[in-house]
Amino acid sequence: MVVFLLQRISSPPFPYTVGMSFAWCREGGKVTYRLRMMNPEDVRDLLQWLQRLSIPKARDGVLYFLEVGDPEHPLFIDLVIDGCDEDIDTVEWLSQILMRYILGHWMHRYVGKELAREHSYLNPEEIEYLRDKIYVQVIRTGSRRLLQWATFALENDWLGSFSLQLNDALNSILSDSPHEVHVDGLLRFRFMHYLRELQELTRCTVDDYLLSREYEDYIDLLRYFLDTTPTSQTVVHVLAVGESAKAFTENLQPFDVSEVENLANHADQEDLHPQDVLMSALITHAPQKVILHTDDADFGFAKTVVRVFGDRLEMCDCCPECDVFVAAIDKGVPSVYTTI
Repeated sequence: MVVFLLQRISSPPFPYTVGMSFAWCREGGKVTYRLRMMNPEDVRDLLQWLQRLSIPKARDGVLYFLEVGDPEHPLFIDLVIDGCDEDIDTVEWLSQILMRYILGHWMHRYVGKELAREHSYLNPEEIEYLRDKIYVQVIRTGSRRLLQWATFALENDWLGSFSLQLNDALNSILSDSPHEVHVDGLLRFRFMHYLRELQELTRCTVDDYLLSREYEDYIDLLRYFLDTTPTSQTVVHVLAVGESAKAFTENLQPFDVSEVENLANHADQEDLHPQDVLMSALITHAPQKVILHTDDADFGFAKTVVRVFGDRLEMCDCCPECDVFVAAIDKGVPSVYTTI
């Protein structure tokens, strides 16, 4: 039989403390823990989580009751575990409950709060997207790079090390008198270095996301210019290998970028990147077809060409000209649009 009780009781006469605490008392087979958190919203989140957890725990033979002062704005939760026998290690049981909550809800909410606090310019949808990316890809699956463009990753055993030390700390604190633990204090002081690494991951993930968003805006702008430029009846070969890129006419002559170079010099843009010059020249000529020769269409300049030219693009499949083009790249010529 599953028993679950949510009972209103009067508010305590003393103020709630920072973090979450557990008041230990045992009468026969009954054990009571008082749970406190700094923010009533966090207490309510924990209350809802414990409610959902009660059913599977009841199937395991562990019944517990939850008593709160106000279900909508709780200042504390009294967790009463009834029917315990001496064979049940309540310390280990509660440690596992807290582990699941901290690595689940608490960590998820912590990442979201850090995003909102440090990056207030992000809209709610972006915060939710980034929070879920960090949590799902790192917290749940261990330390992996969030995306292919990520610049920071946690140590491979970050989650395992954090979980092991957290479990040991919770067991130690709950086993000692007065059987009280402040979760916020525990995490923010004893595990400060883990949270700092998580904060660094959050910061780098936001930076990478902003760079990715800028790249998407850049692609949209290039597409707009290409779509509004009259199409010429020309075919251009583009070779992209690693960080190098070249372009040739249909007759395999060097592609003319002098017009863009002159404009750049006139506008005092001498530091314009050669690949930007080449892309500007391609869009200015607006060829009806671009044949891309590359060893990796998902990297660098080749990726941009694929994104911008879309239906006008034809991927080369090891054509005879590839050897000539690759040989030109291997010569180490100084400019991405210099003649072979």
